[in-house]
Amino acid sequence: TTQCKHWNNPDGWQSIVSFLKATGYRVICIDQKAESRRGDFQTRIPAEAEDQTGDRPLQERARWLRHAVVFIGLSSGLSWLAWAVGTPVVLISGFTHPTNEFATPYRIINHHACNSCWNDARHRFDHRDALWCPRWKDTPRQFECTRLIKADQVVGTLRRIPGFGQGMRPQPRQLATAQQPGADAAARTAVAPSGSTDQEEPVALAALLARPHGDVVRGGLAVGVTVAAGKLLDLAAARIAEGDRNASSNDLAGALQNYKQGVDAIRYLTQADPDNAGFQRSLSVALNRIGAVLFVQRNLRGAHAAYSASLAVIQKLTATHPGNPSFPRDLAWCHALLADVLTAQGHHAEAFEQRRHNAAVITQLANTAPDDSTLQRALATSYQNLGDAFLPLGNIDGALTVYRISLGLTKRELDAHGQDPGWNALYTSLLQKIRAALLAQRQVAPPA
Repeated sequence: TTQCKHWNNPDGWQSIVSFLKATGYRVICIDQKAESRRGDFQTRIPAEAEDQTGDRPLQERARWLRHAVVFIGLSSGLSWLAWAVGTPVVLISGFTHPTNEFATPYRIINHHACNSCWNDARHRFDHRDALWCPRWKDTPRQFECTRLIKADQVVGTLRRIPGFGQGMRPQPRQLATAQQPGADAAARTAVAPSGSTDQEEPVALAALLARPHGDVVRGGLAVGVTVAAGKLLDLAAARIAEGDRNASSNDLAGALQNYKQGVDAIRYLTQADPDNAGFQRSLSVALNRIGAVLFVQRNLRGAHAAYSASLAVIQKLTATHPGNPSFPRDLAWCHALLADVLTAQGHHAEAFEQRRHNAAVITQLANTAPDDSTLQRALATSYQNLGDAFLPLGNIDGALTVYRISLGLTKRELDAHGQDPGWNALYTSLLQKIRAALLAQRQVAPPA
């Protein structure tokens, strides 16, 4: 609708589209018009972008955006629509102040150039002037706010997005990312991953296998373990390791069989020596693996039983060995696993209690180690999950409170350590959840 909304770098869009195509993405332009011209300023779709312009229904645009990986845009309607459907937005801004739009960790603005005239009370927008630039019109500095933003800056922002260039795609029940390049004509582009699928992955099992210190310790000739017990513990560890290999190759039946054989061996050891903390912890680890496989197979009753048994073991260990720092971490993990299956079963009140216990344990751990970035991220994540658990109970205020606590922790870590992909992903997720909760709060609020 006006040239100040465009990215006025003459080579910007062509360079970005070429970069995205070379990285392996489809690039879709969903503007109303394929080309626009205002005086000496012209914007058109780069040759490599797919043309989906035209007078299309807004719902169709929303579908493109909802399933995009990235959306690159300007201060215009499609950027707001991308944000509204839950898609992270790379926002090239200039004539508006950052407070003018929604929050995004992927905003690009040049504070060393003229900017934010739209929010300057000394200037009144003239909707009849398509080349409105209240400070520098008809001078060499006209539209410098976006003209001086280079493609390299946009590329650098794209590379900060977690998973970018690595086959990034939507995750179960949650979008990965979306970006929109554009202002008007050639300026709004949705980016889709090549060959993306919507198949749900065994997230719980993958997370469990990737977890540090989540293995069964081998026995061998360890001090305090008899030769016979060491051999049996080695056998259990071998069965668990073989089960992990089965799980990694999606052979869940084989994984479950090997995990159960490992548990049988460890149970024999725990019965023979019930005071051995190492045996007890190995039992908890193995039971969690069984629970994860059953959870992925949607055997929720079996998963609940396995996770509950593991939690009981680790609760006893934590109580009897208060000086061991690893047991509280295991305890928090077990609360989270049990909360997952309770949520899937629809037992939301019980799931909330497990999330609350998880947050309490991690809070205590994080307070004792403020410089441990892993614990600080676990703390922020636990509060986010606690917020999720509030919602099915109808407690939107509670959800917003803990979401904002998590957001504060996340902002603090981003400020302290720079742009970290994991923290950026958490920050984006929290912003989306806070917005959804605020919308839900508005819908249920009584009329004034």
